[in-house]
Amino acid sequence: ILLLDEPTNHLDLPTIEWLEKELLRYRGGLLLISHDRAFLRRLTNKTYWIDRTVVRRNSSGFAEFSDWSEKVLEDEETEFRQLNKKIAEETRWLREGLTARRKRNMGRVRQLQELNQKKIERLRKQETVEFTLKETERSGQLVLQARNISKTYLDNQGDEKIIARDFSTIIKRRDRIGLIGKNGAGKTTLLRMLIGEEKPESGKVKIGVSVVPVYYDQKRESLDLNASLWSTLCPGGGDIIDVGGRDRHVVSYLRDFLFEEKQALSQVKTLSGGERNRLLLARLFSRQHNLVVLDEPTNDLDVETLELLEEVLSDYDGTIILVSHDRDFLDRVVTSTIALEGNGFIEEYPGGYSTYLKQSRQLSPSRHKPQNSSQRRFAGRRGSELKTKLTYKEQRELDGLPKTISDLEAKQSLLQEKLSDSDFYLSDPKKFTLFSKQLSDIKGQIESAEDLWISLEERKEELETKNFRKS
Repeated sequence: ILLLDEPTNHLDLPTIEWLEKELLRYRGGLLLISHDRAFLRRLTNKTYWIDRTVVRRNSSGFAEFSDWSEKVLEDEETEFRQLNKKIAEETRWLREGLTARRKRNMGRVRQLQELNQKKIERLRKQETVEFTLKETERSGQLVLQARNISKTYLDNQGDEKIIARDFSTIIKRRDRIGLIGKNGAGKTTLLRMLIGEEKPESGKVKIGVSVVPVYYDQKRESLDLNASLWSTLCPGGGDIIDVGGRDRHVVSYLRDFLFEEKQALSQVKTLSGGERNRLLLARLFSRQHNLVVLDEPTNDLDVETLELLEEVLSDYDGTIILVSHDRDFLDRVVTSTIALEGNGFIEEYPGGYSTYLKQSRQLSPSRHKPQNSSQRRFAGRRGSELKTKLTYKEQRELDGLPKTISDLEAKQSLLQEKLSDSDFYLSDPKKFTLFSKQLSDIKGQIESAEDLWISLEERKEELETKNFRKS
C-alpha cells in the first residue's frame, strides 16, 4: 500500500501527469491526501471526508464528491431545522408548563440544555472562509504591454538558462492570464517582469494608466514572521481595515478567514502553511487593487476554500495574472494561457489548461526550431520580425502612440502632484476645479490612446498571422 500526503505540492504539471499514469498502473492499495481535484478524480474509488471533526466515508471516488457532500449538508440542514423546532417547543413548555412533578420537569430542562448545546456545536461547525474581491479603481483598457523582452539566468551548475527571448504580449482589462511551465522554466521571473518587479535584460514592459497591482507571492516572503496577524493587516496601527469601501474591525475580518480572536496577536511564524496562505489572502483582499497577481495561490488551501476563491476571481471586475499547477483552477479561472515551453520559447493560447493541451498537441514538434522571418512567429507575440501590412498612416500612428501616452502621463503626474497639495483648494478653489477637470480629461485621453494602441497592435498581429499562413 502507498501512503501519499499531498504528493502534487510543488510538482509541475508534466510531473503530476506522469505521476498519475504511474499510480494508475500500480496494482497495490493507495491512500492519499490531496487538494488536487483532477488528481483525486483520476485515481480514487473511495472517499473519506474529514468534515468538522467528523470522518465520513463514501463508497465512490472523488468524482462523486460534490453531489455526495451536497446531499450530506442538505440532510444536516433538515436535522438542524428539526432541532430548532424541538428547542422552540421545549422552551415554550419551560415557560408555560411547570407542574408539581418537579423531577420530571428537571429532566426536560436538562434535555433543553443538551439541545441548546447541540445547536451551539452545530453553529460552530458551520464556520467557513468568507471573502469578497472588488476592483477599487478602474484601470485603463491597457493593463500592461511587454515588447520583445528577454531574460536569462545561471543555474546551480553555472549553465545559462533562457527564460524568455523576444517575448511580447498585451494584457487588457478583465483578462485572466494563466502562466504554466515546468519547474525552473522561469514562471515566477516572467510574472515579476510583467508587473515591473524585475527588469528584463532587453525589451520593455509598459504598465497602463491607473493600474494598481496586488501581489500574492508563492514563498510568502512578503510576510514578516515576527509580526502579529493584527499588525500584518494594520501595519500603520489602529484596528480598522477598509475592505472594498467598508470599515471592518481587524479581529472581525480575521474571523472571516477562520482565525480565532486569540490568534490576532500571535506571531505569523506560529501559523501553519495553510494559515499563512489564508493570512496572505486576507491581506490581499483588504488592499486597493485592480490587478491581482497570484503565484501558486492554491498551495495548502482546502477544496472548499479553493472553490470559493475560484468563484470570487470569476466575478472580479479587474485583471488577473496567475501561476498555478492546479488544472481545475486554471480551467475555471483563466481565459488565456501563456506557456513557457523551454529555451526561451513562450506561446500564448486562448482558454484554460485543457484547451492548451489540445492545441499544443496539434502543433508540429518543429515549432521550437529556429525560424526565419517568413516562418511561424517566434516566442509568442513578437515585435516586428515580419513585414506588416498596416497602411503608412496606421504605422505612423502606431509608432507615435507610445510618446503620446508618455507625454499625457507626464501631464497627469504634474496635475496629480498639484492637486495633492492640501492648501491648493483653499488658496485658489477655481483653479483647483479647473485642474481637476483637466486631470479627468487627460485620463480619458490616455484611455483612448491606449485603446487605439491595442487596436492597431492587434490588427498588425492579425495581418502578420495571415502573411505567415500565406507563406
